[in-house]
Amino acid sequence: MTNTEFSAISPRAQFDRFPAAVDNAVCVVTARAGEETDGCLVGFHTQCSLDPPRYLILLARSNHTTDLALQSDYLAVHLLAPHDVERAEWFGGLSAHRTPKFVPDAAPRRSSTETGELPLLDGVTAWFIGRIEERVDVLGDHIGFMLEPLEAGGHPAFGALRLHDVIHIHPGQPSASTSRTSSSAHAAEGEESNRSTP
Repeated sequence: MTNTEFSAISPRAQFDRFPAAVDNAVCVVTARAGEETDGCLVGFHTQCSLDPPRYLILLARSNHTTDLALQSDYLAVHLLAPHDVERAEWFGGLSAHRTPKFVPDAAPRRSSTETGELPLLDGVTAWFIGRIEERVDVLGDHIGFMLEPLEAGGHPAFGALRLHDVIHIHPGQPSASTSRTSSSAHAAEGEESNRSTP
């Protein structure tokens, strides 16, 4: 593509190519508030401090998991294995408002009562539980949750499922539609996100 052809593309379309090239790993975040549990596929997340270690998770405002996270002190973050597309579809393509993610005959194991008995998924590449140290409510259509890692496990060297692997997933209850690149990240945000996270 020539410079002239590239400059003819809208600034938004040009920007959308950047996160597509980054091709972030996707993860499933689970939360618990009272007796209610939920989880969603997340594409917006990153380590945000080395010392002390801190990790930032961004959840769509319209997501049911976000409602629970706003009432909780802890979140569990699970890195999916490269082949785990089916689980990504489950947590990214369903809305908990209509379909419970955790059913009695397939209940996940629980973390310790210290961290509120969070749902933990088996068979993932890696996972950690974090205490919500700060909530950041100035991030557009997402809310940030800065986590202090408390316990972790798994084998991250085994690789991870990435955005390009889940671009086909349609959010369980999307609102506004944007570009195809953004929607892959909104599928990762699961349920009712704005088509900008897979």
